[in-house]
Parts: sequence; C-alpha cells; structure tokens
Amino acid sequence: MAEGKPRPCPWDGVGGRLVWYAYAVALPEFFFNDMNNRQLMTSDVKKYTTSADRLRAWAFMIAGHGFVLLVFTAVILILGDSLSRVLSGSP
Repeated sequence: MAEGKPRPCPWDGVGGRLVWYAYAVALPEFFFNDMNNRQLMTSDVKKYTTSADRLRAWAFMIAGHGFVLLVFTAVILILGDSLSRVLSGSP
C-alpha cells in the first residue's frame, strides 16, 4: 500500500490473496516463489507474522488441500460406481 498501488490488487481476482498469503506465511521463501517472478515479497510479509499466523496458514492449507482431495475422491467413487453400473447393465 505504501507504493500507492490500487486496492484491491489487480491480480486478486476472487480473493486469491488469501491463498497466496497463506502459502507465503507457511512455506519457506525459496520454496514459495521464483526470485525473478514475484507477485509479493515474502520477506516483507513474514516480518509481520507471528507463530499463530504460521499455524493458521498451515491449518488453512491443510484444510484446503484436504477438501480438494475429498471432492476428488468422491467424484472418482461416484463415477466409478456409475461406470460399473453401465458396464453391468444395471439401472
């Protein structure tokens, strides 16, 4: 905000900053983003974080990935069941 950039950020879209900041807080800087292509400076973000923020970021990431895995598993099971019914000729 000190640089005078417009708010909300043009790259935000539908709230992508939440996910972006969670990754920036939880993961090490070298793992998070390429040094030559940065959306935000993780070192600047980490200056203001506490251990509680890191815990919340990890919880958010685990919950988000768990939800995606749950949906993926449900879709596979539903499609697998439907496919087996089609192949066996059952309604």
